[in-house]
Amino acid sequence: MDRKLLKANAKEAFKANYWRSVAVGVITTLIAGGGFAASSGGSVNINSNSGQLQQLSPGASDVNSIDPQIVAIVLAVFAGIFCIVAIISTVYGIFVGDPMKMGGDSFYLKNSDDSETSIEEIKTGFTPNYGRNVKTFFLKKLFIFLWSLLFVIPGIVKGLGYSMTNYILAEDPDIGAKEALKKSEEMMKGHKGELFMLMLSFFGWGFLAALTCGILGIFYVGPYINATNAEFYKALKEEY
Repeated sequence: MDRKLLKANAKEAFKANYWRSVAVGVITTLIAGGGFAASSGGSVNINSNSGQLQQLSPGASDVNSIDPQIVAIVLAVFAGIFCIVAIISTVYGIFVGDPMKMGGDSFYLKNSDDSETSIEEIKTGFTPNYGRNVKTFFLKKLFIFLWSLLFVIPGIVKGLGYSMTNYILAEDPDIGAKEALKKSEEMMKGHKGELFMLMLSFFGWGFLAALTCGILGIFYVGPYINATNAEFYKALKEEY
């Protein structure tokens, strides 16, 4: 893969339809990137005399006075909250976030050849094959999770192998969920390292986007990266 050529083509494509590219990037980031978070502050300790919670400070009380049952309950509550948040986030991603991301990928792919591509393209993930798409995203997350249990790196490799799935779904309304995942893996054989290095090449742009509090990311870096990924898929498809 010629990274410079891919980036040059991507830059030309998204600039030719600049404001729509920016709008699609913002919409997909807000919806597909929407997450759930839970936070808590403060620290507590158990007063052995009154049994009430109070601020923990060095030397305030003997560590042995902490009731193990209370500690277990607190840990169980936090673990429960974490699991609930993780489940909600995963379900939201499969049913809403991933289809929206697929629509965005479809827009940038079509925009590569047609500078008049409409923002309406972001609906692709929801119609007309929403059920198939959801099934694909579920299997994709499941397989990546299972491979991640073998340590982190196998999960990353699997994720790279499935990275072309959105484009495949967008282009082929008749392909099944498992077939789409399999085809993505076949296309990515021998190219996972190239995609990884392509992603790393945007590190400097990501740093600059962070320095501008995300403003540069919205108006330039985000569309630039999305358009480049679409160009990567086009190059793979030609070879495949």
